[in-house]
Amino acid sequence: MKHEDLDRTLNRVFLEVCQGFSQTAINGRDIYIKHFSIKDQVGIDVFYKRIYDKAQKEGLPTEKDRLEFLNKEGTWTSESEGEIAQKENYIAGLERSLAKLVVESQQKQIKNALKDARKNLEEHLEEREGLLEGTCEKYASSKLNNFILYKSLCADPLLEVPVFSREEFGELSSMDLVSWLMAYSDATKDLTVEMLKKLAISGTFANYFNLCADSPPSFFGGNVHDWTFFQVNLINYGKIFKSIFENIKNIPESIKDDPDALIEYSSQEAKRQEHQERGENKDAYSVMGASKKDMAKMGLEQKGGVDLHEFASKRGDSLGIEDFIDMQEQ
Repeated sequence: MKHEDLDRTLNRVFLEVCQGFSQTAINGRDIYIKHFSIKDQVGIDVFYKRIYDKAQKEGLPTEKDRLEFLNKEGTWTSESEGEIAQKENYIAGLERSLAKLVVESQQKQIKNALKDARKNLEEHLEEREGLLEGTCEKYASSKLNNFILYKSLCADPLLEVPVFSREEFGELSSMDLVSWLMAYSDATKDLTVEMLKKLAISGTFANYFNLCADSPPSFFGGNVHDWTFFQVNLINYGKIFKSIFENIKNIPESIKDDPDALIEYSSQEAKRQEHQERGENKDAYSVMGASKKDMAKMGLEQKGGVDLHEFASKRGDSLGIEDFIDMQEQ
């Protein structure tokens, strides 16, 4: 997205978040799409539970029932199910290791392993989902999507008048539902976590946020539990990035407009500072696996310690990712 286009999009997203709704026009009619708060979410959860219980009472199998059946016929066994936890634990171990690393080459190795592990888990879960059609969970979720659409569509900017009555919405054809869902998706396509993070570091947001940064609850006013999820997330990201810019020195210009890079740089700086402080208090100090060049890049002088090659020799001169996790957690 071009810089000018991004600025216009951020301005629009900021206004929508502040208003608590997104606006679009369908067949020449203004439509206001409500942003949900925790109160709305509770209503959604209640609806889901009601539909789920009704489906179960009418004899539809639950996900648990379906898994037991699949296990008996050997299509999806308990071992297949157990692999999910194993893959999740492996990913969690990689994430813990990554959080401790300061050496760039080591970080790259773990990030690549994480990418592969997450893809592997995603494929495993997709296979599982494909076998769980016709369950209470699937049925309730499909009904829930329509309910969310119904509750989102308002005819006025005060969000008090629904576009459809319950009866009218229930009479919409499948084609009509798809059309309304597409309009909803198009109107809210920029309300993503990535866009909220970009907005939180933008001058557009900062100019307003700085006026009440000492009292964030005053930004949108009212009770914070009435705020939409977008409002809550924007303020939280605003606080995070404000803290980074105020407390992290020498942030490279090349990453100041990249929220994810800023968060990663902040994390690395905190770890680098920790190693520096530890190094100043020890006569012999090094970061495991770091070369002299790595140590210098971190602003440290390598005085001693165990390097990666020495650690590898104890494992038969061959290190796998699992060994690397063990090394970091020693």
